[in-house]
Amino acid sequence: MLLQDSLEALTRLLAELKNQKKTQNDPATPKPEAQDPHRTHQVILSGKGPVMYASRHPGLQQPMKEEILPSGDKRNIKLATQLWDNGTVRYTFSASSNISMTNQEKIRKMMDKIEKSTCITWEYVQPNSKDYHVQIVDGIGCYSQTGNVQSYMSGTGHQNISLEKDGCMDNGTILHELCHTLGLEHVQSRPDRDTYITIDWDNVLGGQHNPNMEKKPDLVMFNIPFDQSSVMLYTPYSMAKHKGTKTYVSTDPMLDVLSLEDHQDLSFYDKLLINRAYDCAGHCDPKDCKHGEFLSEDCTCTCPDGLTGELCESVIQEGNCTDQDHKVVIGSIGETITVKSSGYPNSYPTGSKCRWLVQGPKGSKLRVTMLDMDIASAGGPDDSYCLHSMELRYNLIAQPGPEFCGNNDGKVMTFETADYSEANTMILSFDTTNKASSDGHKGFKLNFTAIQGNDDTKAANFCKDSVCKNGGTCKFNDNSYWCDCVSGFRGRNCDHGSDQNDQSDQNTVFLCDNTDTGECNQFDLGTAWEIDDNGHFVVKSGQQGNVELQIPYTITHLNNQYCLHVKMSRLSSTQQETCSQLNFFVKKEMEISGFHFVYDDLLWIDHDCTARSDDSFVIGFTSQHTITEMKFQMDITATEDANIALSDFRLEKAACSTP
Repeated sequence: MLLQDSLEALTRLLAELKNQKKTQNDPATPKPEAQDPHRTHQVILSGKGPVMYASRHPGLQQPMKEEILPSGDKRNIKLATQLWDNGTVRYTFSASSNISMTNQEKIRKMMDKIEKSTCITWEYVQPNSKDYHVQIVDGIGCYSQTGNVQSYMSGTGHQNISLEKDGCMDNGTILHELCHTLGLEHVQSRPDRDTYITIDWDNVLGGQHNPNMEKKPDLVMFNIPFDQSSVMLYTPYSMAKHKGTKTYVSTDPMLDVLSLEDHQDLSFYDKLLINRAYDCAGHCDPKDCKHGEFLSEDCTCTCPDGLTGELCESVIQEGNCTDQDHKVVIGSIGETITVKSSGYPNSYPTGSKCRWLVQGPKGSKLRVTMLDMDIASAGGPDDSYCLHSMELRYNLIAQPGPEFCGNNDGKVMTFETADYSEANTMILSFDTTNKASSDGHKGFKLNFTAIQGNDDTKAANFCKDSVCKNGGTCKFNDNSYWCDCVSGFRGRNCDHGSDQNDQSDQNTVFLCDNTDTGECNQFDLGTAWEIDDNGHFVVKSGQQGNVELQIPYTITHLNNQYCLHVKMSRLSSTQQETCSQLNFFVKKEMEISGFHFVYDDLLWIDHDCTARSDDSFVIGFTSQHTITEMKFQMDITATEDANIALSDFRLEKAACSTP
């Protein structure tokens, strides 16, 4: 019944889209006005208030560019099986679609753009290739499955990207669909989207049944903030029932100027998402990149526009910007610092692009107050644009901000940084590179104030009351704490000693067996597990669904080899072919430029239903990143019990020896 409802909703939506396309192709339909080449994400101030302009007129948005998947559902970027192995995507062009060489070259250029900023590789194969691949077709509309869906494409050696030659061949749409193939979902589908945009469902084609606008609560965001400049965000005029009207507005009206743009390139946060999802810098040593930046595949810091340096710690200055200190540091909550353009309140010099990096104390947010602004603009009331501009990157450090010009006529405007880990930082840019004169324009005067942040701007301190023993050092992240132990001690709290005469025991960092049961008491059994009379961890009878047993140990020393020794018993079963599969995961965490990135890595699987008792096995791995959780996991069906027991856990900081 649910599938039938979905198909009916898609059918209705396709019909409405075709209707709209027919109306747009009608010669009687007025053509949209040409876009002034000067406009980007500009806000022109005057006595009448702010007027916003984006890089593309909303009338140019083609409804048929929106994505309708004939097969129905898309899938989120949440499972490792939906990413492409080693970041390699094999592709070909459909032999039957007759995609022109010009369009093939445009698609390849967008693939190159993704490759240059990520660890993704697009590998061309012949149309008859036996390897699973992506087939690019000139279909009806623009669409792609999300991620590698090979496991859902039974009997098919490929999945499709449709790029219709009439409406889908601009750079932004090509990038959008390629990113879907890599696993990226729509920004407007994020579970936190209602904090940033308000959707007018009465004006959305298909209403709340529109699959391109639905919220997806289980979508994994990799700690990437909501980004109005993403190539994965629809413009507010997309999917509208009534042409030229909005389907959503930003809760911060000033950021509408970003979402109004028809983005033709990957945003900084699009690149960051791909890099995190595919662990592009997983082989790199940690590096303290500043201000929202991240490590790229070549282990260098990737800086957003306007920042430079090995750690992206400095602002880029273009032209004569030496008359002022452009690194503004606010020392305490409540303190205010004033920043003025050069020459204020007289005419400002031209021919430069100067930037200021403003920072408040850790845990604070920044508030900027526009006291006075008079910056050169041109044109009349209905077609004005900026000759010079002041950009306030106040929302996110790596997201373009609105560019202001005109005169605020004494009307004070205030902006605050968004609630995220680097809310204490803001970038101000003043662009006067246009040869136009600044005569009669005095520039700007702004106040920057550090205000108290909230729980989103700082992590809880789990080490406030240290529990580490015997010289251990307490460390913490957003979720928990762990202890780094000195030599000779182990355990979460460093409260277990090692045998100085036994090398194996010296290498042991966690032990739970019949010789040392103290650390066994640290396991969280939850409601599904119990310890039997033999000291074995067993699943209680009658349990169903997902059950997990976590090993209470955190690994913080990077690039070391570890070996986990475990004994397992499987009891006899009358349905041995349906026994529960036992999986072993480690949860890897890393801190990149203030963002906390977490993912599960599947290291080992046992699906052998053979009955056996205290069968010893080892799992070896390397700690490229902090490992905050190790767990055994099973999905138990309603027709069986787990019939499994685990015991004798020993984790050694050493490679597993060869039998």
